[in-house]
Parts: sequence; structure tokens; C-alpha cells
Amino acid sequence: MMRFLINKSDCNSFEIDMISNAKIEGLLKPKSVETTQYGHYSLTYEEPVNSKKVKDLVNGNYYDINRYQDLLNKIIQLKIRLATYMLNSQNLNFSVDEVWYDSVTNDYQFIYLPGTKKDPLQELNFYRHIFIESPHIFDNDTKLLLELRHDSFDLNGFCALFHKKKKKKKSSGLWKFLLIPKEEPHSTLETKTIQKSRKSCLLHADDPTRFHEIHFHHNILGRSDECNIQIEDSSISRKHAVIYKKKLDFTLEDLDSSNGTFHNGQVIKGPVELVNGDKLQFGDKEFIFIL
Repeated sequence: MMRFLINKSDCNSFEIDMISNAKIEGLLKPKSVETTQYGHYSLTYEEPVNSKKVKDLVNGNYYDINRYQDLLNKIIQLKIRLATYMLNSQNLNFSVDEVWYDSVTNDYQFIYLPGTKKDPLQELNFYRHIFIESPHIFDNDTKLLLELRHDSFDLNGFCALFHKKKKKKKSSGLWKFLLIPKEEPHSTLETKTIQKSRKSCLLHADDPTRFHEIHFHHNILGRSDECNIQIEDSSISRKHAVIYKKKLDFTLEDLDSSNGTFHNGQVIKGPVELVNGDKLQFGDKEFIFIL
């Protein structure tokens, strides 16, 4: 049994709801989420059945170069998946004692800790541990790469290095490919998806892969094709509500809709300021506001 305490002031209910209810491949779901009297969320996890810790696999010399490449590719895929669900991949727990591998499904299970402020080098230290602990696989150039990259470690580049090593036994000089600073960030699907997820939006509560971005200072929501945010649902008025945007401040106001606008379960009578994770309801449709 694993238990984590998260300060409620450091995260929002959206993250807690998402990791508790959404089925995200590669993410271990908490067995229970409780609120303590000291203002913390208490997240309890059960150790996955028939799975082994990555640390034990490394100590048992389980990995070869193909399995290492598979691990790195699955981490990249998980980060893209998290961005799709509006979750921050920096909140993944990279403790080698708390990452699991299921040989039946050939998948890894990570733990997501909402809103926690982690050591920026934690992920790199995870890679350093699993690679450097296997000196029979990697040469001195590769270990030098791990020592020098620090917080600018390029995970996509490391996968490219693996691909080259599989085709070419000698890797002399290959580590320079990753050590040379790049003028522009490496463009990948992961980078584009995460950048897109940072825009303010309304996330469908019943389907977190669907969302409506909030682009303008004056955003009208309703069924009409004249609305900035068009939602085709009979319970929503033609012009149902409006969201005002001023820099990083957002305000919600109902437009005399037939079925009302709700903010965190309460019908609104006037302008209401929005914060990250607010639950909004227009007619019968529920959304989560993402700042």
C-alpha cells in the first residue's frame, strides 16, 4: 500500500477527479482519495498485482537495449496521453520504487501526483539510475551523456540514439548528437499537444478529450452559429452565457437562458469570477474550466 499527501492549496479538484475517474492507459488509479483535517488530499494506491518494480527489474538484469527503448517510447506516449486529458506530465512520479511493469500487458504503470512541486531533476535521475545500473549494456559515451545533460535531457533524442545503436554496434561520437545545444526546441507531437493544452478552455466533463478553447475577450456560448463557443444541445439556449476574458482573469455571466447557468453546483444570478478547475453547467451539459 502506498499513500501520498497532497496539499489542497497546490492542486485543483479537476486533477483529482480526472485521475480518480478517467481510465488513462499507463496511469495507476488511486484506490481511495480522502480529505484530511489538515487540508490535504490523501491518495492511497495498491501495488499492482503480478507486476514488478522497475528498480527490481534493473537489479535483476532484465533489460536489454530493446526493452529500454520500449520503456522510453511508452513514457513519451504516456506524456502525450496526459496532455490530451489536460494533465501536466511534470506531475508524474519517477521514483524507481513506485514505477511498475506488467509483463502480461507489456505496460508500465506510473503514479500521477496532482499539483506537487517536484525536483526538476527527478525524471533525469530515473533515467540515470536505470541506465547507469546496467553497465554491461551501455558504453562510456552513453554514461557521459547521462551525466552532462542535466535538466535539458532530450528524451526523444535518446530514443533516436537507441535506434542508431540497434543498427550500428559502434556508437563513437553519437552522444554528441544530444549534447550539442539546439537553437529551437525539438518539434514533436508531444510538444505540440502540451502547448495546445495550455490554452484556457471548457472541458467536457463526460469526455475529457473534447474541449472548447477560449480565444476572445468576449466569448458567447450557446446553440447559435453566431456564438464563439457553439454547443448543439436542446437544453442550451441560442445565446446561453458569456465568458469575459481580461488577461488571466475570466468572468462568467448568464444571458437570461431558459435552463440556467450553474457554477460549482450553484445557479448564478450575476457575474462570477472563474478559477482553474471550476465545474460549470449550461442546461444539462457539464464542463470543467481550465485556466
